[in-house]
Amino acid sequence: MKLRWKSKPRRRLVLAAGVTATMLAVVGVAWASIPDSNGAIHACVLKNVGTIRLIDTSLGSKSLLGHCTSLETEISWNQGGSGSPGPAGPIGPKGDKGDTGATGPQGPTGEAGATGATGPAGPKGDGGETGTAGPQGEKGDTGATGSQGPKGEKGDPGTLAGGACTLASGDAGTVSVSVALSGAIALTREASPPVSCDDGDPTTADSYDPTSGKCVHTPIVETPEVCDGLDNNGDGVIDEGNPGGGSVNNGNVICEGGILILRCDARHADANGDRSDGCEVDLMTDVHNCGTVGTAPPPDSHAIGWTCMNGRLYFVSCAPGWENTNGDPLDGCEQPIPTYGIHKTVDRS
Repeated sequence: MKLRWKSKPRRRLVLAAGVTATMLAVVGVAWASIPDSNGAIHACVLKNVGTIRLIDTSLGSKSLLGHCTSLETEISWNQGGSGSPGPAGPIGPKGDKGDTGATGPQGPTGEAGATGATGPAGPKGDGGETGTAGPQGEKGDTGATGSQGPKGEKGDPGTLAGGACTLASGDAGTVSVSVALSGAIALTREASPPVSCDDGDPTTADSYDPTSGKCVHTPIVETPEVCDGLDNNGDGVIDEGNPGGGSVNNGNVICEGGILILRCDARHADANGDRSDGCEVDLMTDVHNCGTVGTAPPPDSHAIGWTCMNGRLYFVSCAPGWENTNGDPLDGCEQPIPTYGIHKTVDRS
């Protein structure tokens, strides 16, 4: 009796474990591809029990969730059913109008249309600018001689002197009348000046010589411009071109107000007053012109090794017996060192 009684709980325990495993398997399969791509659902039925668990055949035989065991029977059914389709239902009501679709690609260019009728004439435009004059035409034929005009009024008595005349050689001029002591009258020709003697050369002065009857072209000698506040060459500009000025050593000479002025570059100066050598002094290093022109070590300074650095005077040391008590290098070693007698050392050995 005890043996039979003990066997029943063990069978219930095995059955409960099987149900639990089946439920876990069903839950696991639900995560897989069920139904498959054909709409079929595959399952396994536990023999002699009837428990069903779903499987995913795409997992294959390596997975318990992909095939049935020897204790199960595989079954399948189609989600869509196997019956013949029924008759089509009635047409439903018309749906709402859908959204406007995207614009399609542009179609090919159509053929050109026929030419339209000519439009009416537009208003008259403004007149254009006057064009350039055309070339002179050829000389026309001489016209017929006109009829003689009426007789003019009697003019004033003329004079022979100064009248125009032309010699047989073709030389033109004016009549010159001279009366000799004998009363003889002589007529001569004076050459007439040309219309203009200007030869277009701005470097010459043009004039007419009545004696030779020719134009004379005298070279113009231009007066050079100097720095004096005057217009020397007569061109209307005073001291143009910086006359007498230019670049010099460490500076430039400038003409201002009729005076030549020497302007030195930074740190340089003209100590000798001679513009020809420019600004010959370096104020940063010249011990005789240190910082400013003329600043030099004082005489009898009792200092040794004077030098100019960055425009300031310095010395190396004081001469024996002298010292710089005020700390000012400009007056050197101005204070003598006091002496308090001579101490003699006695050898007491």
